[in-house]
Amino acid sequence: MLIIDNKFKDYKLKLMDKSALKLKVAFGRKITVKRNNEINIWEVVYPGEGNSADGKISIDAPLIQMILGMTNGDTIKSSMHGQEVIIEILKVE
Repeated sequence: MLIIDNKFKDYKLKLMDKSALKLKVAFGRKITVKRNNEINIWEVVYPGEGNSADGKISIDAPLIQMILGMTNGDTIKSSMHGQEVIIEILKVE
């Protein structure tokens, strides 16, 4: 019985590992990003549904394509429209 308890304990610890529970930038997520010191909050939506006035950004937008799969605290340095851009993921919901 002790062996089963130990295995169960290890399993519980794995389930409680918060890194496995982190949400990633993906379709349908609400994201908060810091882009060159400007904070933006968007919902990632289908192509053609993006509307910055409503806080919606299309999944096929170049910025979203760069950060797909990233999670809270991730940072990327890249180039957009010939300018360097630093993007930090602050929150994924």
